[in-house]
Amino acid sequence: FSVFVLLLSNEVPSKKNRYLVTKTGHFYQDSAVSDFMFDAHWQIQGELNSPKNLENKKKLPLKVPVKLKIEFHTDRRSDLDNMLGTIFDLLQKSEIVQNDRLIYKVDASKFYSKNHVTKVWITHS
Repeated sequence: FSVFVLLLSNEVPSKKNRYLVTKTGHFYQDSAVSDFMFDAHWQIQGELNSPKNLENKKKLPLKVPVKLKIEFHTDRRSDLDNMLGTIFDLLQKSEIVQNDRLIYKVDASKFYSKNHVTKVWITHS
């Protein structure tokens, strides 16, 4: 495939400000991040298992440089760069890309909306 589109129906939390520390000094992610990653991963798996994407699924994880176009539709004042980090990690953990270092170009926009939707277009040559 040359273009693959993901539609995520959850609010994308900022990962950078969502770490908590235990009494013993260990770091862990806030439940907002872990819940988002879990839900979004299963949304992606549902997309990949649809008949229209079964051929694309065989090509994953991508091991070539990719470009992303991302639209965040949100009513929160989250930092765009922090939301991008969450999406990059999601793409790697969901085995869309082998490593998020393969992302070489990003076109990201944030729109005010009561409907929390994130659209991700993944392109490779």
